[in-house]
Amino acid sequence: MPDEPFDRAEFVAYFRDEAEELLHRIDADVLRLEASSKSGIRDPEIVNALFRALHTIKGNAAMLDFADIADLAHGLESLCDLLRTEQLVLSDSCVELLFTGKDLLVALVASSLAAAPPPEGLREFLDRLGGVAQTRDAMETAESFEADVARMLAGESPAVTPTHLPGPARRPTVRVDIDRLDHLLNLVGELVVNRTRISDIAASLARAGDDPAYDTLVESAALLARTSAEIQESLMKVRMVPIGRVFERFPRIVRDIAKARGKDVRLHVGGASTELDKTIVDDIGEPLMHLLRNCVDHGIESPSVREAAGKPRTGTISLNAYHAGNQIVIEMSDDGAGVDRERVRRRALDAGIVARDERLSDQELVELILRPGFSTADAVSDLSGRGVGMDVVVKTVARLKGLFHVRSEPGRGTYFEIKLPLTLAIIAALLVRVGKELYAIPLDAVTESQRVETGDIRTVRGNEVVMLRGEIVPLVRVADVFGLPVPRDPEKAMTVIVGVQGRHVGLVVDAFEGEQEIVIKPLSDVVGRIVGISGATILGSGAISLILDVHGLVSDAYASGKIPRAELTSMEA
Repeated sequence: MPDEPFDRAEFVAYFRDEAEELLHRIDADVLRLEASSKSGIRDPEIVNALFRALHTIKGNAAMLDFADIADLAHGLESLCDLLRTEQLVLSDSCVELLFTGKDLLVALVASSLAAAPPPEGLREFLDRLGGVAQTRDAMETAESFEADVARMLAGESPAVTPTHLPGPARRPTVRVDIDRLDHLLNLVGELVVNRTRISDIAASLARAGDDPAYDTLVESAALLARTSAEIQESLMKVRMVPIGRVFERFPRIVRDIAKARGKDVRLHVGGASTELDKTIVDDIGEPLMHLLRNCVDHGIESPSVREAAGKPRTGTISLNAYHAGNQIVIEMSDDGAGVDRERVRRRALDAGIVARDERLSDQELVELILRPGFSTADAVSDLSGRGVGMDVVVKTVARLKGLFHVRSEPGRGTYFEIKLPLTLAIIAALLVRVGKELYAIPLDAVTESQRVETGDIRTVRGNEVVMLRGEIVPLVRVADVFGLPVPRDPEKAMTVIVGVQGRHVGLVVDAFEGEQEIVIKPLSDVVGRIVGISGATILGSGAISLILDVHGLVSDAYASGKIPRAELTSMEA
């Protein structure tokens, strides 16, 4: 017989989920409390919300015998009670005490769930919280109490790095293991493949014969298609979570970095309710954090510099997300100094990335900051200087089959744009044929498809290009990339124009085979990674089609010199 009358593992999982949600809420409330303190407008509901959240964590932790969590939550709850009953005047010292306590509480929950030792400094911090109440009883004036709180806060505070608790998606009604949803999604994927196959068979039979039963089969196939589409859409919605789960931790990050750098920065967040697949939400947080750090550390100037330039002393970073077709667009911008192109050029020359006689466009200079190991910082710090952050952004967005674009205007700021598919499982694709091989190109990456006459193709230093509405578009022949022995058509080049990082590139194929929804299947570990291929899919006909990794193809073409740089602005026959 078990000692506990309930499934402890299940309740611990519930505690983890609820604690994560409450701790995010506490972080946001302390930020609001700090803002109200600076503005002089007192909002009692903020303190009440903090009190309720801490009380809930304390009660749940005590029920599961997480004594340290309960003690820490109780100490912070007592501090909030002093604020709530106006026995303690809100000050910067109190706000810092709450922030430190929240960070320690996050670390303590994580260590308790992992059955690991508690974080360092826990006992000292608990003693300090206990001393606050004792000091309040002993002090006769609020001023002397505030001074003593400030003195205690200036002591040895535990060094706690803000962390985030791992866990499955939080739902207000029912929690389902993500592995079960993944399995269900795989089954729906198989249903999509067979739905297309049945529809094709039904249409072929109806064209070949006059039997009325064939028409009935076509109607049944159409009904099956509609029903399976509804099942697919419903399952996708189940997997969708608001991106606000990621956004909600950023105000605190911006606040801490700005304070450490002596800057005044305001973060404006929009589109937090925009939903996308949970898998993508879990992976996009780190790239966005690196971009935020870049904006605060490199982009926003110090208050004195901004004032001298005629700008407000407080810098603004805007973060927004919205749906655009089958994509989600995440925009981040700052009103800082922008990218110093001359500084970038000097660093690139010193690093041997570009030659002294090499001419780069302004946009190409800006995009040099995306290269691995490239940094304009004078010294390595805890936030920058190693050239890692932007590389993480580029690699993660590419792995998520997304697109990343950056542009900057000197003196006015920098703008980042990330476009991601709503899901990584089932996508719309353009099917193309190269020789005897069939390839799928994600439709989100396709700008247009064109038949280009051979006479319209020019060369720039040995690289094929075509002029499209005044823009020079480099061409990449898919057959050459994969070494397929396909003869070139002497009259035309069927070209798919794709957009990557704000540029257009033409992928030359032999024929367009139409659009189709496909189910992405990852390549086996036995096959390994293939440059230019992101996966495979089974078509309705039963044929296997490889899915082109557009970002990988174009990036490899640029790196190998198959695509000319922007300084080659004239074309020669």
